[in-house]
Amino acid sequence: MINLNRFDLVSLRLFVAVVDAGSVTAGAERFGISLAAASKRIAELEQHCGTGLLQRGQRGVTATSHGQALHRHAIEVIARLEQLALAVDDFQSGASGRLRLWGDLTYTRQTTDIGVMGGSYANNPLAVTGAPAGTVAAFYIPAQALPTVEYKIVSVQVRGQYQLDAASSIGAMYMYGHLTSTDWAYAGMQYGTGTNYLPTNEVSPNYNVHVIGIAYSYRFR
Repeated sequence: MINLNRFDLVSLRLFVAVVDAGSVTAGAERFGISLAAASKRIAELEQHCGTGLLQRGQRGVTATSHGQALHRHAIEVIARLEQLALAVDDFQSGASGRLRLWGDLTYTRQTTDIGVMGGSYANNPLAVTGAPAGTVAAFYIPAQALPTVEYKIVSVQVRGQYQLDAASSIGAMYMYGHLTSTDWAYAGMQYGTGTNYLPTNEVSPNYNVHVIGIAYSYRFR
């Protein structure tokens, strides 16, 4: 049975680098050690496993069947250890488990005033034959500005973010918006001529808007 206490993490990472590069020399360079040191570590690793892990050839090295199994498991072990290191860093820096909440309140008021110029003439119904002297033939009616149109919007937004770890987080958002309006085109009356207002049985538009959003963020290193 293999003695796990003899396994060296540095040798496992070097072995993975050698297999991925297909060369002990390239693996040593990628790992940042000399060729002699790399060869010695690979030989010790093969001795601990009790079998050959690499097959040497003219074009470099390839993993044996045992070496392929070790390579596959070594990658998983290294990935787990890297996750462990990140978790420890997050714990020390306090990056994970942090919850942030913030929100804002917005009020918007918009008005529209449409001014007009000029006017029109209307015939005087009293200006007939035999009317008293000085009776005007027509009356000048100046144009009237349209009533003010007003919109009001109140918006409340609440957002939160929970940091899962140094690289990922979950965010949520809720927004409520309420719009009210005062518009002569609605508001139960319609602007016109003569009596100026004609009933329409309509109501100015008022809206309630609800928005919910959820996001997951991951920062690649």
